[in-house]
Amino acid sequence: MFHIFLHFIVPGVVAGLFFRKRFWFAYLIMIVTMVVDMDHLLANPIYDPNRCSIGFHPLHTIIPIVFYFVACFIPKTRLIGLGLIIHMALDSIDCQVTNGVWYHITIPSAISLEKSISLSRYYHTNLTYEVSLS
Repeated sequence: MFHIFLHFIVPGVVAGLFFRKRFWFAYLIMIVTMVVDMDHLLANPIYDPNRCSIGFHPLHTIIPIVFYFVACFIPKTRLIGLGLIIHMALDSIDCQVTNGVWYHITIPSAISLEKSISLSRYYHTNLTYEVSLS
């Protein structure tokens, strides 16, 4: 619940510090960017308190986040970009607090990788390293 509270407080602090003359406009634009959480509707279950949003939901992955970051530097999209970056930062912090990671890495269950990598050419021994993901 504290995490959701921060989604309303942090944009207010940013708007108050950097957009004082247009506080309400800046604050409301940054709050509206919470619609990015609509991608949670694609997940099953829709809400999982132990799931890390960053890297799991489509609009919370690295490619969209890069676009959000770039939007921060374009005057007409700056407030939208800031709202989205604040949102992603708060979600990433929540991942760290709840799961001990900054982002979710998806490894499809269909992948079954079994390779033996000979380390002998690197260490002049007959050691082998086996990687198995299932």
